[in-house]
Amino acid sequence: MPAATNTTTDLDPTRYLRTPVLDVPGAVALGIALLTAAGKNLPAPAKRAAKALRHAVVALQTDWAAQRQADLSTEEDKRPADQRLDRVWAAVGARLESIAELPAALPEAKIAARLYAQLFPDGLAFLKLPYERQWAESEQRLTQIAGDEIAEPIAELVGDFVLTELRDAHANYGRVLGITNAKPGTAMAPNLLEPMRVVQQAISNYSLQIVAAAQSEPEFVPHARAALRPLDDLREAQARRTSARGNEPDDAPSAGATVTPSTPIPIVDA
Repeated sequence: MPAATNTTTDLDPTRYLRTPVLDVPGAVALGIALLTAAGKNLPAPAKRAAKALRHAVVALQTDWAAQRQADLSTEEDKRPADQRLDRVWAAVGARLESIAELPAALPEAKIAARLYAQLFPDGLAFLKLPYERQWAESEQRLTQIAGDEIAEPIAELVGDFVLTELRDAHANYGRVLGITNAKPGTAMAPNLLEPMRVVQQAISNYSLQIVAAAQSEPEFVPHARAALRPLDDLREAQARRTSARGNEPDDAPSAGATVTPSTPIPIVDA
């Protein structure tokens, strides 16, 4: 008798603990795609998570529309802010690379090599991405740097003054793009950073509820695969672009290229 197969091996919960790196249109697009793929008859916990996801996407889309209305990101030239952030990330990468090339017996060389691999698995190619996607990649790396495992060693190797410039340049980039702060005179315009984080967390929570349902109810596995397909497809597409682009500029459209602040968001069945 053949051994039974595990039908949930491709639904490993650890795969869904973190969402892909997303810009604002990409976060809205992925939320809409997941809600569209959810279908009917979700288990109760997954349905609650889907409703929370829809609420988060609606909130982000509403703030995105308000930002557009306030015209936050059309007047100021983005290139100086982009170039400033490019320079400081390049300095961080070069500093870690130069230390990593020292004799392997030095503990600092090993630490620098590890940090470079964690922060720049694809080198500095992310600096050639379109503005919002570059900001999202920069935000993800700064979140890593803030973690307990990285914060102290990278400060010692790179220098606090470089990290201060990095944080300032990133914050300024977000302001120019209209993601983190309104420009003077537009105080009522929303900050998109927090609602975007809420969407990312809601996507992760929803995905884990789908996986949990598949693990407890084998008959739900095909539905779970279909429900999570937009997330898996996005990861695979990003991986293909990363491997194909090398050091060339990425001119591929964002995952949210066709999404606007007024794109309809599917309603979750009661």
